[in-house]
Amino acid sequence: MGKENWIKRIGKLGVVLALGALLAGCRENPSEKGVEYLKEGNYEKAITQFEKAIQEKIKEGDAYRGIGIARYELGNYKEAKEALLKALEEGEKPSATFHEMLGDCELNLGEPRSALNYYRLALEGDLSKEARAEVLLNEIAAYEQLKDWKSAKAKLEAYVKEYPDQEKAKKELEFLRTRDL
Repeated sequence: MGKENWIKRIGKLGVVLALGALLAGCRENPSEKGVEYLKEGNYEKAITQFEKAIQEKIKEGDAYRGIGIARYELGNYKEAKEALLKALEEGEKPSATFHEMLGDCELNLGEPRSALNYYRLALEGDLSKEARAEVLLNEIAAYEQLKDWKSAKAKLEAYVKEYPDQEKAKKELEFLRTRDL
């Protein structure tokens, strides 16, 4: 076999290897597919994709966060909390929304003190006006779960000042004002 034939073979091998690498890179990322399923509201399929990403060691923090969001949306707060905390262990940087979700999990699991800690962290972060209003209302609910009516009333008074158009909050405040606190 002459030198030219070897060069041609090496050239062809290089093309084949490059094409293989390109195709491997184009392989569908299960985390990306999981995000698509989350957006569609198909939470069970999203979880399956994120679990596949974890098995394949692909952005495990993202995958755990995705599982946490999906489980949260399904109302599985214990599992959602576990997945979100695992995402933190894997190096995920928590956002205000991330802390809000953890707070909601804790509140739904009957852990209002822990929920309050997460809500405080959420309020320190960057939230939209609507998200901020939701966190503040959940914070009030946590104080009510603790039967800390004085704090609930004080938080509700501050909420009504910040969001004066919220009729439901105004009625709740009127109710709390009629109680001996």
